[in-house]
Amino acid sequence: MLSRALFCFVVAVGLAVTCGSSVAASADDYFSEAQKYVAEGSVKSAIIELKNALQKDPTHVKSRLLLG
Repeated sequence: MLSRALFCFVVAVGLAVTCGSSVAASADDYFSEAQKYVAEGSVKSAIIELKNALQKDPTHVKSRLLLG
């Protein structure tokens, strides 16, 4: 009985830790990805990343400049 309770506890803690560990990308993260895509020549992918950055932070100047 104790081992079953311990197992359930370990599973619950594991789920809680993994669910809370996803970190939302920042505008700077999206901008960095956009720069990589530009360097590779993937303009469409860069535009998507820049638009994502501007959705996170509409005042992100570097993204606006690169998008323009």
